[in-house]
Amino acid sequence: ILCAATNKGEMEMLIHGRYPIATLPIKNAVRPTIVCSSDLIHISILKQSNQASNPSRLNIYSVPAFNTHRYSLQTISALYSSIQSHLKAIEEGIHGVTSAWKNALKPLDMKMDGLSKILKNYGIPTTNLGSVLNKHIILGRTWENANALEQFWNGVQMNDQLLLRMQKSLHNALAGVETMARSNLLSPVRSLLLCVQELHGLDSELLPETLRLSRCTKILLFSSEYLVSQILQNRLRIRDFVSWLRSASSTVKAQDTSPDSVQSENARKRRVPQALIERVADSFQKEDNVIIDAGTSTERIVGSNVSAILSEKDFVERITDEPIHPKLFPKSLQDTRGVPTLPSALAQVQETAAETFQQPKVCVGNTISQKEILLPLSAESCAIHSRMGVETLSTKNESILEGAFRPVTTSADESFACSRQWTILAFPVDLGDYQHGIHLILFPLRKCKRDFVLSQCLKLPPQCTIEDIGFYGDDGKSSLSTGKDTSTGKEGRQALSLIIKYETEQSLWLIDYDIIKFDVVPLANVGQIIDLSRMPFNFTSSLLVLPWKDGEDNEEDGSIIIARTRIIDSRPTGDTNLRLILCGSRGVGGVLSSDSQNRSNFLSLYDLEEDDEEEDSGDEEMVTI
Repeated sequence: ILCAATNKGEMEMLIHGRYPIATLPIKNAVRPTIVCSSDLIHISILKQSNQASNPSRLNIYSVPAFNTHRYSLQTISALYSSIQSHLKAIEEGIHGVTSAWKNALKPLDMKMDGLSKILKNYGIPTTNLGSVLNKHIILGRTWENANALEQFWNGVQMNDQLLLRMQKSLHNALAGVETMARSNLLSPVRSLLLCVQELHGLDSELLPETLRLSRCTKILLFSSEYLVSQILQNRLRIRDFVSWLRSASSTVKAQDTSPDSVQSENARKRRVPQALIERVADSFQKEDNVIIDAGTSTERIVGSNVSAILSEKDFVERITDEPIHPKLFPKSLQDTRGVPTLPSALAQVQETAAETFQQPKVCVGNTISQKEILLPLSAESCAIHSRMGVETLSTKNESILEGAFRPVTTSADESFACSRQWTILAFPVDLGDYQHGIHLILFPLRKCKRDFVLSQCLKLPPQCTIEDIGFYGDDGKSSLSTGKDTSTGKEGRQALSLIIKYETEQSLWLIDYDIIKFDVVPLANVGQIIDLSRMPFNFTSSLLVLPWKDGEDNEEDGSIIIARTRIIDSRPTGDTNLRLILCGSRGVGGVLSSDSQNRSNFLSLYDLEEDDEEEDSGDEEMVTI
């Protein structure tokens, strides 16, 4: 799960960082800290506040759907990513095919535009160029407006060499358009349909309705296949039309010349079969069934509706030589208005896909429950951490207990130490007499017959103030693994990290809190909101934390805990802001120090896992950036 903050004051959870599955509020939070349990069922968000009247809050969200539907959600996330990539590829393919089609017909369009200009000069209507050329085929020179067409045939732009070159370029360009339509449109649409069909029947609770998306995708596939068939059909029509143009131009130029002249010889060589002339004349007659304002001059002449299928309109009429037959097309794809255009069909699929993938989000959102913990107003700097425990201590398999968190309690009842998942909260408290402490609270993330928390206070020496708090721990699942090593799944070293300021000295303390005995504090009738300032915590049995000192007896007993310390090299002078940055999986701790005006920043990195016997000096294990 990737947790990402948005500009709307919300935290969006994305499966595999791709599929948004849930949204949680984090408004008015300063440096929100988020930890997840290892099973992803529980998500804890610490919202620190910089307002004196507004306390910091810890929200513990329970999302059981992440466990019960984990396999289905992984499949849905993968299909969501694939479907979105296919939809994007189809959208780009539509723009690419549209541009390539117009560029391919541009040379022929320029010649047809020249014909329209000549006809306008002669006062001949140009709304139907196909009928004008059809009259030329039927009537020839006997047509009353034959002079206009003879001027066109004898023009410079109808030079045979130019027509031959255009014929070859048109053949290659239109072949490229067909290849692009098959690879950039038809192929991703077919892949999209396969992904959509995998959604059907995947999980009826998460996806109760997927048939509508499948039907819309099939309509998109039908429109794509119809486009490819039209491109292929119009390639043949344009091939015949250009061949007829060459033949007609040579025939007109050979008129009134001797039979053995060069013009007559060229006309005989370029004469086309009668079947080709009939096909060209037949295509001229199909112009009336095409949306005229959607195509180019050439398309209006040959009766092409490729541009109409790629246009922003909703539908385009089928041409008369392709009748709708129940055995040819499924009933679900028939529409009395015609064939859906590709942009409209794609928009319908995108809209339906968004609605379909919204269903798992609603289902997961209905299962989310939360507990809100209000921290005392004096808790300025706080920290949270997630630990893996055991469900029961009475097991014969010692390997299950090894590497698991087992808090020590003052109660004889072992059930208080049993929970598979724990959330740990730490924040400073004022104990009076210039003495400060750290309050540790352990929240078990399991259903219990009696709600409770584990609590203990760690008392610092007098005159010591806390600059920052953080948890240092190895969860056994290194995020920086090279793949050569395998994770054990068991926790490594854990510690509570503090930046302590004593007079002018600043130091980094590491406290092993696994050996601490915690008091059991029952939560009776507290509801979903827990106010820690009103809880009956007992600080009289606080444990004293002392720093390690060389050459002295550093033994621990029931009331004293020895902390490992490290002097911090804080470079900025004057007032310095210190912040902990810890990476337990690699045994590295960092302290980010900056002056009050943020004019300079220093990051000091420390090796926190070095062997004390081999350590010569702390400065040798520190790198400053």
